[in-house]
Amino acid sequence: MSDANPFETPRPNGTTRIQGTLRVVVAAYCLGAAASVLHLNQPDPLAAFWVSSRGLPAEQVLPLSRLIGYGLALTGALTALRPVNLLGMAIVIYAAAASFTGLLTPGESVSRLTPALECTRWMAPLALLLADFWPPRIKPTLTLMLSAVSLLRLAASVTFLATGIACLVACVDGGSLVEHAQAATQNILQQEIDDGAARKVLAFAGGISLGMGGMLMFSSNAAVPFLASLWGALLAFTPILAAGRSHYAESLLRISEWGAPMVVALFHLSCVRTAPTTYLPESGTAGGK
Repeated sequence: MSDANPFETPRPNGTTRIQGTLRVVVAAYCLGAAASVLHLNQPDPLAAFWVSSRGLPAEQVLPLSRLIGYGLALTGALTALRPVNLLGMAIVIYAAAASFTGLLTPGESVSRLTPALECTRWMAPLALLLADFWPPRIKPTLTLMLSAVSLLRLAASVTFLATGIACLVACVDGGSLVEHAQAATQNILQQEIDDGAARKVLAFAGGISLGMGGMLMFSSNAAVPFLASLWGALLAFTPILAAGRSHYAESLLRISEWGAPMVVALFHLSCVRTAPTTYLPESGTAGGK
C-alpha cells in the first residue's frame, strides 16, 4: 500500500465537470440579478438599502441599481468563461450583503430567514473560489474539493431547512408565500383552489423541504443530493409557475438551490467509490463450538 498523503494527491476525478457546473451556477446568479434590474426594472436590494440608510432621495435607487446591474452582467459573463478570484470575492460579498439586508428591511416575518433562505447564493461563489481559484493558478487538491463540496452540502441543507420553516410559518401567518403557492398550484392543475388548500400545499412543500435539508446534512447516501437537486429545481421554477415567464430572473437567482446539491451529487458520482458489502462470519470455532 502507498504511504502517500491522500490530501496531496492529484486533483480528484471529475474536477473539470464540477468546476464547469459551479461556473454556470454562479454566472446564472449574476445574470439573473442583472436581468431583474436592467430588463425588469426592479430595484437592486443592496442599492435600495444603501439609499434608504443614507437618507438619500429615492430617485437615486434606480441609477445605482442599473450601475450594479451592468457590473453584475459583466461579472457573470467573465465568470462563465474564466472565474477571477477578485471577481469571485466581489460576488460573495455582494450576494451575502444582498441576503442580509432582509434582516434590516421591514417586511413579513419570513424575511428574517432571508440569509438562510439564500445561503446557497453566497456560498456557491465561495465554493467556486476553492475549486477554481485563478490567478494565481492553484491546483485543486482533494482538500480544496472536499471543502468546496462540504460548503455546498451545508448551504443547501440550510436553505432547505429555512424553506421548510418559512413554509410552515406562512401556513399560520399567511402572506405572499400562500399567494404564490395558490397561483402555482392553480396554473399546474388548471383549476381554482381556495386559501385553505393552498396552505395545505405549502405545508406539504415545507415538510418535504425539511426532510431534504435533514437528509442532506446527516445522510451520506449518494441518491440524496440527486433528489435534493430535483426538489430544488421545482422550488426555483415556482416563480415562473406562479406568475409566468416574466419572473425568469427570480428563477435564475435561485439556480443555486438545485445547482449546489447537483454539484454534491456530481462529486459523489465522479470521485467517491463505495466499497462492496462484506459479510463477516461468526467468531469462534466452526459450528459455534
